[in-house]
Amino acid sequence: MTLRLKINLIVGALTTLFVLALLVQQLDDDRQSVNEEVVAAHRVALQMLNRVVWASGTGFGDVGPYAHKGGQDILIQAMSGVMWRRQSDETPLSVYPTTLCDYTAGMHLVQGVLLALFARERTGEGQKVDIRMFDSMLHMQMQEAATQLNRGQEVNWAAMPLSGVFPTSDGAVCFVGAFKQQPLRDLCQALELGDELWQRLEEWKAAGAPSRCRGL
Repeated sequence: MTLRLKINLIVGALTTLFVLALLVQQLDDDRQSVNEEVVAAHRVALQMLNRVVWASGTGFGDVGPYAHKGGQDILIQAMSGVMWRRQSDETPLSVYPTTLCDYTAGMHLVQGVLLALFARERTGEGQKVDIRMFDSMLHMQMQEAATQLNRGQEVNWAAMPLSGVFPTSDGAVCFVGAFKQQPLRDLCQALELGDELWQRLEEWKAAGAPSRCRGL
């Protein structure tokens, strides 16, 4: 083993220990000071080893009016508008029962690290991967935002015709009517209701049914 390789290994080990020690310390620190420590640690790590790929996951980033806030799943649900998205205005606002923001931001962080590693193979240099939970939730709603911006319409998958969750005598059943040429016909056949219902609907649509009903 050459002297240069030994030095690189030592530097890498020291960098890893420094980062781990910092992360352990952050567990007991106030959330407001975490972002400043992360930025400082990233600068030190880059000075020690330029191949470092540094991953930082925060609630709102390192700068801005909300940088001091911690990345809390329920808080991000509310502030990003994800919590507002529901089938109709009559449906009460509620907390999504699983860690939607945490998981999504974590997946984005992993993807960013993999891309940074791929780039390092070509350039020989590391980089910082910065993921914000708030941004992850905004990106999750990009289809809805683009439709509202460009067409002035709202995309609400829960309000689509023949889509939803419906109670039955022995539990609930979930229907998805999208991407079907004749969803009502398929539904009637699955429930053994015969063809009369969906044929009557075809006659109603031909007679001038509202446009929102023509996807049935």
